[in-house]
Amino acid sequence: MIRKPAQKALIATSALLVSAALAGCKPENLFIEVGNGSGGTLRNIKVALPGDEYSIDSLPNSSINGSYHHFSGPGDLTVTFTTEGGYTHTSSGPHVTGNESGRLRIFIDGGYAEFASQFDQPQK
Repeated sequence: MIRKPAQKALIATSALLVSAALAGCKPENLFIEVGNGSGGTLRNIKVALPGDEYSIDSLPNSSINGSYHHFSGPGDLTVTFTTEGGYTHTSSGPHVTGNESGRLRIFIDGGYAEFASQFDQPQK
C-alpha cells in the first residue's frame, strides 16, 4: 500500500512527465489525401514532408486514402510511388515553411503526381 505523500509525489511526477512530452508535440493539423487515377493499383506510396512520412502499401485505381499529419519545419514535399507496371516515380510538390495547416491533395495519374494545397494559414 502506498502512503499519501508517496501517492502525491507519484502523481506529480507523472503529470510533469506527461506535460513535458506534450509540450514538444506539434498537433497533426494537416489532412493529406492521396488519390489514384493511374488506371491500375499503385504500391509503396510514400509522401515525404518535413519531419514526417506518410506511407500507403497499396492503393487501387479510383481510390483515395487520407490521414492527418504535421510539418516540423520548412522543406519540400515529395511523393514516390510504384505503378502496376513496376516503374517507380517521384514527383515534387510545394515548398512549405512549417506554419501551414489545412489540406493537401495529391492526385496520381500515370507516372505523375499533381499537388493541390488548401492551407488555412498564409505561408510566412
